[in-house]
Amino acid sequence: MQIILTKDHNGMLKPAFEAGAEWLHKKKPGDMFKANMKSSRNPDHHRKAFALLKTVMENQERYTNIEDLLVEFKLKAGHYREHITTKGVMMYIPKSIAFDEMGQEEFEVIYNKFIDIAIKHFVGGPNEEHNEDLRRELAAF
Repeated sequence: MQIILTKDHNGMLKPAFEAGAEWLHKKKPGDMFKANMKSSRNPDHHRKAFALLKTVMENQERYTNIEDLLVEFKLKAGHYREHITTKGVMMYIPKSIAFDEMGQEEFEVIYNKFIDIAIKHFVGGPNEEHNEDLRRELAAF
């Protein structure tokens, strides 16, 4: 069972949703649990990343769908794993940015790299002042 917890004002962790509360209520006092703690992702930040990709998609001609553009962004951001085929060819397999694959802190790093990639490879220009304005605009999505 995976449940999402929230920290209350006393510093105690408690279930954020009813399903988690019901599951925990069935457990006896003294029962022990193993947890891998990861900050939950901000869904608005996730939507912001896809708004950025949509904007880039509308301002370029190379990619015909957002999935391929996302692959390019992940590869340029270094968010991939290496795979060597049986023929010895190195391939780069993009990692997921799904909610259950990474926490908010890691996603913020990827998102900031996405902004840099958008400016450097897709919508930026030679004028640094213009690029800083663009960076602020993209960060504000």
